[in-house]
Amino acid sequence: MINFVEGTRFTEAKHEKSQSPYKNLLPPKAGGVAFALSVMGEQFRSILDVTVIYPGGAKTFWDMCTGRLTDVIIDVREVPIEPWMTSGDYLNDDAFKAQFRDWMDAFWVEKDRRFDALTHQFESQASSQENSHND
Repeated sequence: MINFVEGTRFTEAKHEKSQSPYKNLLPPKAGGVAFALSVMGEQFRSILDVTVIYPGGAKTFWDMCTGRLTDVIIDVREVPIEPWMTSGDYLNDDAFKAQFRDWMDAFWVEKDRRFDALTHQFESQASSQENSHND
């Protein structure tokens, strides 16, 4: 199962309009994940968190087809599903909903931090490679 937690592709306009508290991400929509885990959670043991970063800025499908998409960072990490995540009722239990949102917010803070770290690492490596080619 795939769930796009941000709900849409990131753009600066959407980021500004949503008043996202995250530097690189749109606010997460926790309800879909919570519902899927409550209905099907017993079938899963973990979540694969996939982050796709375009260091030079977002590109289009056409950019990819024509070779103008040259740099992409894909970060995948496995996140264990904790038992509490599959046992709540997001729609009818306010305490569970708050707990799940708190978890998702903390998850998103870490995802945003990783985004920055991965981008910085890529830029440092690219700069080092450029400098070594110029020597």
